[in-house]
Amino acid sequence: MNAGGEEKILESFQKKALASSISTGNKSEGTDTAVHHPFPLKLLVEPWTYGEDIYRTIKFGIVQYVRFMTFFNIFYMLLK
Repeated sequence: MNAGGEEKILESFQKKALASSISTGNKSEGTDTAVHHPFPLKLLVEPWTYGEDIYRTIKFGIVQYVRFMTFFNIFYMLLK
């Protein structure tokens, strides 16, 4: 299902969630451990949990950013 480094990243997410759940005294497997955002963002963004869903969301955002920047850089060079 996952290729290359993706499996290692997902394992890292699982380890962080487990470590976070142990440090907070939560004995579950880290599935309900939420990461809270700093002040201005916590008003706009809900807390998220480590896992495959958040990894896919981050990966999608990075791909969209790359596509966006490539398009606008080419557009800029054509107008210049």
